[in-house]
Amino acid sequence: MMGEYRFVYSSPEKGWTEVTIGGDRIVVDAETARDVALLRGLADKYLGPGKELLTMPRWPGAYALLGQRSPVWEIYAIHSRPRAFEEQEIARLDPGRIGLVLLDNQALDGRDDLRFQNTHPLTYRFVREHFDRLPEGNDPRFELYVPKKPGEKRLTPIKEAACDIPGGRPFARSRA
Repeated sequence: MMGEYRFVYSSPEKGWTEVTIGGDRIVVDAETARDVALLRGLADKYLGPGKELLTMPRWPGAYALLGQRSPVWEIYAIHSRPRAFEEQEIARLDPGRIGLVLLDNQALDGRDDLRFQNTHPLTYRFVREHFDRLPEGNDPRFELYVPKKPGEKRLTPIKEAACDIPGGRPFARSRA
């Protein structure tokens, strides 16, 4: 009975395919298989020894797929957080250890207020100041960033960064 179920619901003709994750072969839909291939390709290209992926605001499974821990606590950052929480998350980020930032800045549920740049403006600014955006063309769903080259100037020194939050104040990233 199981073989029949597999044939009916996961045959290649229906767009299902096998991928290996963590030594296990699993059957996934075509879009998921493309996402797995995309993530693995990006990791092969940008994540050398000692380099980590940072993916925001979603895709927490990317860390498991690549066998790494998230560099931040909030792995599914789709809702606004208090300023102090966002500052703590930024303090956890070490631009020297992050080899690739995969950022989904789409309007969640079609709502512009739920774009990552609007729900996490300090983190979004941190990424833009410490990383260079790769040219478009990889996948229109994501903004991809790589570390700035040594000696390259930041847009604004982080300790002097302005804040887009009404009544907000600039923050300083902890170097500890």
